[in-house]
Amino acid sequence: MERREFLKHGLVAAGGVAVAGTATGTAQASQTSSASQTSSAATDVQVMATVQTTTAGGHYTPNRAPLQPEPFLRLPPGSVRPGGWLRGRLDLQLNGLNGRMTEVSDYLAYDDCGWVHPEKDGWEELPYWLRGFSDLALVTGDDRTRTLARRWIDGILAAGQPDGWFGPAAKRTSLEGGPDFWPHMPVMDALRSYADATGDDRIVPFLTAYLRFQNGQPPEVFARGWGAFRWGDNLDSVYWLYNRTATAGCSTSPTRSTPARPTTCTPSRPGTTSTSPRASVNRRSTGSSPPTRPCARRPTAFTTR
Repeated sequence: MERREFLKHGLVAAGGVAVAGTATGTAQASQTSSASQTSSAATDVQVMATVQTTTAGGHYTPNRAPLQPEPFLRLPPGSVRPGGWLRGRLDLQLNGLNGRMTEVSDYLAYDDCGWVHPEKDGWEELPYWLRGFSDLALVTGDDRTRTLARRWIDGILAAGQPDGWFGPAAKRTSLEGGPDFWPHMPVMDALRSYADATGDDRIVPFLTAYLRFQNGQPPEVFARGWGAFRWGDNLDSVYWLYNRTATAGCSTSPTRSTPARPTTCTPSRPGTTSTSPRASVNRRSTGSSPPTRPCARRPTAFTTR
């Protein structure tokens, strides 16, 4: 089959189809196309227009009002196990740089990392790695990787502060005397995936406390550093928490807001060349330099009424 024709048929087949096989919590369709329904002894396939909040259960946590329903819902990592070629690719990651990064990277030295020892330094390096590494552990079920991911997550949760802040203490005031929120965003991604896959009941109150801390900050801090460009990442965690608690670190429900585009900013990624013998892996970043030009408008993460 010609490549474009193959891709076209593949996209048509993938669009709007939800498969309920071994998943224990099958979502019910709000609208079902009777013409496209297929059943067998092992698998039921239904074409859905959307999944409503009233159908929540098992693996699925749809958007609460006033958020709009989403046509697709993500399965938790580990609810589907890879096999064949895909499993081979993931095994290469397990045994390659991703799975062995802690053995070669100074940033991932557990006893010297600010994400588990707040008096130490740290920025985006551990968060970026952990976001992918923990999902790799959950998807493959590899015991070594799961144990290591759990150790990092336990350390991050244990280092949370009474006011909700977590991570390197220096990042509280690293941007013009205010907090640098950017590196927390990929950490929240990792924690959310872990909670969805394992049911760890520590993570919802942990993120609630952090977002409450964030919500109490003055407006100007939200227009500094890389967080000014990445508020979509933050908002995704706000919605995740809201869908599970009806709050998002706020005293009232968050409402959808459109971040102002920081069109007057020119990002310039901070960093210097490492003198470490592991320089091919490690790039020692200053971790706190804001974009070279200040943002004129605040990209709002969420608002309250």
